Amino acid sequence: MNLDLSGQIALVTGASRGIGQAIADELVKCGAKVIGTATSEDGAKAINTRLQASGGRGEVLNVTDPKACEDIIDLIVKDFGGIDVLVNNAGIDPRKTWNEITVEDWDHVMATNVRSQFICAKAVFPLMKQQDYGKIINVSSVVFLTGQKGYVHYVASKGAIIGFTR
Repeated sequence: MNLDLSGQIALVTGASRGIGQAIADELVKCGAKVIGTATSEDGAKAINTRLQASGGRGEVLNVTDPKACEDIIDLIVKDFGGIDVLVNNAGIDPRKTWNEITVEDWDHVMATNVRSQFICAKAVFPLMKQQDYGKIINVSSVVFLTGQKGYVHYVASKGAIIGFTR
């Protein structure tokens, strides 16, 4: 990536591993201060170790909790002065065949992968509107186009993200 994000503050959900980690690290290379989130203290500590040298840090966040999302945004504004970029990346992909998925499994994937993106975007939008600037990036997957065995709820959630974003 060849962007100059110097001075910008980015919040990346699900930044402890995989795509979220790569996004957070790339934003740092572009000059942003990145706050990355994880669901556990250990995950947040690992993120903190990676990001603190560049002025960022790791935080624990339950992305399915609207109050927790509002609180993290308030904390970042207090500590960093604002948020310029939100990358909604947090998600889960439990593998189960169609007949093994329970209603609870379905709801958990939808809450984590889809509802959380709405919650985080809704929480940061007033700030970005007030700043008259902001970018919200919702991470999905091409798997929603082709489907994949053992991922019915995951595939459906990724399609929902595309619909929400459009």
